[in-house]
Amino acid sequence: MTTTDLLRRMSDFGFSEKEAAVYLALAETGKCTATSLSRKTKLSRSSVYFILDSLRTRGLVEAESKNATTYFSASHPRAIGEELKQHQQALARRQHAAEELAQLLLPFFQGKQFHVPKLKFTEGKSQVLAVLFEREDLWHRSMLTTDATWWGFEDGGIFEQYRKWFEHIWDKFDTERSEQLDVKVFSNVPVRTFLGNRFPKTLLKPLPSGYLFSSTLWLMGDFVVLISCREKPHYLYQIEDPALSANLRVIFRMLWSGET
Repeated sequence: MTTTDLLRRMSDFGFSEKEAAVYLALAETGKCTATSLSRKTKLSRSSVYFILDSLRTRGLVEAESKNATTYFSASHPRAIGEELKQHQQALARRQHAAEELAQLLLPFFQGKQFHVPKLKFTEGKSQVLAVLFEREDLWHRSMLTTDATWWGFEDGGIFEQYRKWFEHIWDKFDTERSEQLDVKVFSNVPVRTFLGNRFPKTLLKPLPSGYLFSSTLWLMGDFVVLISCREKPHYLYQIEDPALSANLRVIFRMLWSGET
């Protein structure tokens, strides 16, 4: 089997091209440092650290500290099958929870004054990207009608996966939105690497060491948007619900001010 064939098969199991390159490099060399991996894969050190963090979260890479140096190694290939098994179990639990939630919500739909939440689900990276471009003006208008703040928490991988859309948003902020909105986001990576100074009113709060987000959630006006891009297929949930959004805003304000 050629390396190209192997990379294609790894892609089928949720590896990005860079993740596959790092995992294979570890498999070939055994324990090594991030610096060595950077040289071997020709990826920047910051990218290597991010990818290692992602693979460790999935149980595919192990880390060991020795003499103030961290060495990384690839987990046994059986871990790939175990990750898929856990993903299938999680999907089954999610489906069961969704069915239970639907039953619990039914009585509320009988009230005439009840606002019916609108749910949109999209699957696949290209489809998620299309929704981001299609909906961002709607989300922006909704934020302006509430507190003019883009709240959220982010898995830093979303910047690498959807860079094209973020470039589009940055241009919007450069030309027309920088004085309209605040952006207050919790993140698990130093995303200033991606943002630079292009969001002058963006405030980012890092998570404490040892904590990670595996998905991204944004609160934008009356919309709650969740995006998962760590596994394939990528997917996006959008919930339009003023009541849910208002309560989440209270929680985000408490967290941001440290009043919890």
